[in-house]
Amino acid sequence: MSFGSTVIPRVAMLAGALASLGVAAQPTFTNVTAPTGFVVAGNNRIAGLATVDLDGDGCPEVITNAGDGTDAGARVLRTSCNQLPSYTDVTSVIAPHFATQLAQRSVVVGDLNGDGWPDVVRTGFGALYVDLNRGPVAVPPFALQSAPGFPVSSNYEGVGLFDVEGDGDLDIVAQFDGLEVWRNDGAGRFTRELSGLGLPQTPLVNGEYLSVADLDDDGDVDLVARLEEVPDVWINLGASFGPTLNLEPSNDNKGDVTLCDLDNDGFLDLVWTDAADVGENTVRWQRAPGVFVEGQRLFGGQARVGASACGDLDSDGWDDLVLVMEAQLDGGRPASGLTDLVLLNQRDGGFRATPTPGLGGGSAVAAVLFDADRDGDLDLAVHRQPADQLWRNDLPGQRALIVRAVEPQSGQPRDALGASAVLERCDGGRLSGRREVSGGTGRGTMPEPRMRFGLGTVSDDVAVVRVRFVGGSIIRRAVRLSTASLLTIARGEPSELSLCLPPLVDGGAADGGRSDGGTPDAGSEADAGGMTGGGAAGGASGGGTAPVVRTVQARCGLPLTAYFFDSLGPGTISARGGDVPAGLTFDGDDGALRWTPPAASGGTYRLALSRGGVTVPFEIVVACEPTDARVGCGCGQAAGGALLALLACWSALRSRRRS
Repeated sequence: MSFGSTVIPRVAMLAGALASLGVAAQPTFTNVTAPTGFVVAGNNRIAGLATVDLDGDGCPEVITNAGDGTDAGARVLRTSCNQLPSYTDVTSVIAPHFATQLAQRSVVVGDLNGDGWPDVVRTGFGALYVDLNRGPVAVPPFALQSAPGFPVSSNYEGVGLFDVEGDGDLDIVAQFDGLEVWRNDGAGRFTRELSGLGLPQTPLVNGEYLSVADLDDDGDVDLVARLEEVPDVWINLGASFGPTLNLEPSNDNKGDVTLCDLDNDGFLDLVWTDAADVGENTVRWQRAPGVFVEGQRLFGGQARVGASACGDLDSDGWDDLVLVMEAQLDGGRPASGLTDLVLLNQRDGGFRATPTPGLGGGSAVAAVLFDADRDGDLDLAVHRQPADQLWRNDLPGQRALIVRAVEPQSGQPRDALGASAVLERCDGGRLSGRREVSGGTGRGTMPEPRMRFGLGTVSDDVAVVRVRFVGGSIIRRAVRLSTASLLTIARGEPSELSLCLPPLVDGGAADGGRSDGGTPDAGSEADAGGMTGGGAAGGASGGGTAPVVRTVQARCGLPLTAYFFDSLGPGTISARGGDVPAGLTFDGDDGALRWTPPAASGGTYRLALSRGGVTVPFEIVVACEPTDARVGCGCGQAAGGALLALLACWSALRSRRRS
């Protein structure tokens, strides 16, 4: 079954062809609800499901809204990490008040009072609930207790956590008569703000669920909400929010708002669903900040999609989609006949349904992808009636890098909700789409705050993890992908790019130096012959004085970023022959050389970079003919020869690595 064949304009055909050379494994799912104890029953569910490590043991707990009547509140399932995880309902121990609170809609989790322990925010027909995690010193440990001033009685629905003013703590945005913000003083005490941010606030604005994410990758968090009568996409302008898109949802058609980079272009795209007989179920590609272009209509718009979730299920580096079906709505209308679907990203703008025997069974209103068994792939939790379900992903041979971004604070750090990350090559070229630490998404849901990068189609051994924190600060960390699995990056740490840098001083083997058989650098995948002499203060092999000349590959019309230093400081570019090209700059703030070679600028530019008493000679080799910018070798595009050329480039790269 195919779900659209629209080609994504922003995805280069060359990059797509290269990615297709990697073969992704096929995910299969096994229902492990009963053997794991992942059993929470309830009817008349609306939404609400979150996965987060509440007690700091590295295993994600589950918080799920239960239902109505005597089963009214949320449930907390504590987890033990095993190959087959085990869940225990501890609600009556750490949060007995949940049982009497009608919280049926949204659940989000984050450290609100700066003590390092995740707190819980829930919404329902009657109130906004905020519960602070008292940590290990409480009796019982990790007990949840209502924050000062909460619960607040009103008809709340969507909710998210984000740092609205960039002061380092998490604020709350909630849907009630539009959108309202609750500002945090840093200690878990909140002040309701009803004006001043430009967000819609009127009794005429009905609404449902929302997502918070940095849509435009500028270091602050934007909002997408399902709102009647007013726009739904709101871009953070610093001191206020500005509207960009109105999708005109109906409050009668419950649905979700999921944001993820489905085409790996660095912009978060929008999955919009409606749980109606004729629903607005579409993927909308974000082509510019806040500007969305409608893509394929899932099921032609003719299905009752309760909710969606996205994540890389087959570890090929591209986010996939899960759609769960809401079989009944508004008095028990008949089921649509469709089952839940796993849609694998085909990397060309389309999706393919993968066989998922047995996936389904009841009316579903929310879904979350998370690594329940800590084996590196993404499992699926479904919030449905008459009971929730846990599906284990049995993906064979997966490779992935997990990135956790944290905010340092007194005590243990908190997860940096709103931060995002991409994988780059050492020359600055992007290896992945953007991943985000969500503060709330989908239909009242929140996945655990980890960013997962599937590596099934990534051939590079060294990559740079680029993390942008709320406020705009960026940290880069070079890692060896063959050995990395879980990487934690904290705001304020220095960037570390030594794996990308050739040695600047090397006296050669004969005078005590070393012979380097292949060091990754910023211009090519490896120095095939190594560097056996020279250096800024060394010499040729045997103690000569010829300096190492670093080569950086570039292409006409494409931005070049090459990292020369892993510490900060200004530098000066000079010519070793001819002139310094116009527009070539060195950024001392991150140690990077930047330039976009204009058309017809092919050739070799011999230059030097001086900084802190060290001069690094280098050359930029600019190619203007069609080349494979990823591999750095010439790829002719004659008719009928494109694939052969790609394979030749691929073969050349692998050969260089073996040398």
